[in-house]
Amino acid sequence: MVPAGPAWPDIHGGGLPFRQVWERGITRTPLTAHTRLVALALATHADYTTGTIPEPVQPYLDGLSAATGLEAGRVVVALNVLQARMWIRRTHREERPYEQTVLELTVPAPLLPALCRPSAREMTLTARRAGADTPPATA
Repeated sequence: MVPAGPAWPDIHGGGLPFRQVWERGITRTPLTAHTRLVALALATHADYTTGTIPEPVQPYLDGLSAATGLEAGRVVVALNVLQARMWIRRTHREERPYEQTVLELTVPAPLLPALCRPSAREMTLTARRAGADTPPATA
C-alpha cells in the first residue's frame, strides 16, 4: 500500500499527481457503483498533488452520506470495501466508527506501475487533442 503524502510526487507516480493516479485506479478497478461514488466523493476532499485529506476537511460518515445521497449504512459498506482493497486506510491505530475516523487515500502497491501509465483511451484522447491543436496543412 502506497499512502498519500507530501513525498508522493518525488518518490512515486512518475511525476503524476496522487489523485490522478488514485482516481485512475478507482475508475479502472471493478467496484460497485456505490463504492466508486463514495471513493470519488472522498477524493474531492484530498489535495490533488499529494492526496492527503487534512483533518479540518475530513468528510466523515455524515459528509460522505450527504455528498453521495446514500444512506449511512451503504457508505459504511463502501468504505469497508475500499479499506479491504487497500484504497483507503484509517489513520488512527484503534478502530473508531467512521463518524470519527480520519481517512487517508492509498494505492495498492501492486497496481501502482500500471496506474502510472496512461491507458490506451487516454493516449488516444491526448493524440486527438494534439492533432486538433495543429493547424491543417495547406497545399
